[in-house]
Amino acid sequence: VEGMEVDVLDGGRRTITAFEPWCWVEYWIKGVDAIKRPFQGLDYDFYIMDKLNMLCTPRRRLADSGVRINGKRA
Repeated sequence: VEGMEVDVLDGGRRTITAFEPWCWVEYWIKGVDAIKRPFQGLDYDFYIMDKLNMLCTPRRRLADSGVRINGKRA
């Protein structure tokens, strides 16, 4: 979906709200703020994983998983 990440996230809003998936998203084309926008009002944290990608994690599921993330919080 190169370049259409925000459109995909907007289209998946009901699914994201209902199932709280972890989302690995390229941010380098649209930017961090544009990728975070579809998650507004949801309890998500965002981590820059490398120069292209960010991980969007639902806080509750992250806490329950015990996973530690080595990315930079966005």
